[in-house]
Amino acid sequence: MHGYGGPEVLKYEDAPRPEPAEGEVLVKVHAAAVNPVDWKIRAGYMRSFRDYPMPFILGWDFSGTIEEVGRGVAPAWKAGDEVYSRPDIGRNGAYADYIAVRASEIQRKPSRSTMYTRRRFRWLRSPRGRPCSMPRNCGPASAS
Repeated sequence: MHGYGGPEVLKYEDAPRPEPAEGEVLVKVHAAAVNPVDWKIRAGYMRSFRDYPMPFILGWDFSGTIEEVGRGVAPAWKAGDEVYSRPDIGRNGAYADYIAVRASEIQRKPSRSTMYTRRRFRWLRSPRGRPCSMPRNCGPASAS
């Protein structure tokens, strides 16, 4: 998007392929979710929290395959790994072919999940380890 507003500000266009910085991986996006925060940012409702630099790419829940590993990334991550993430919403999102994301913000996609069935709420667990229905009462969970 190049400015705040309604759905008409979204543009389908070519964008440069990001380069992973130190501690980041480049992920080929297979699926990206649309969440309420996306339209709130697009409409400008979050500007008092953060004014985004334009142009800006929305979308912060995604699954994909690591294409490239930046310097300083743990050897556990390599090209070809299938991952999912909910990265920092202050950076460009996943409504694109590729996203550069901090290695600390990705999880391995469980083998029993497809790229298209991974859901954000899997990250949320109650203190007793049960799935949560109210995110404010939950904390991060590890992938299984």
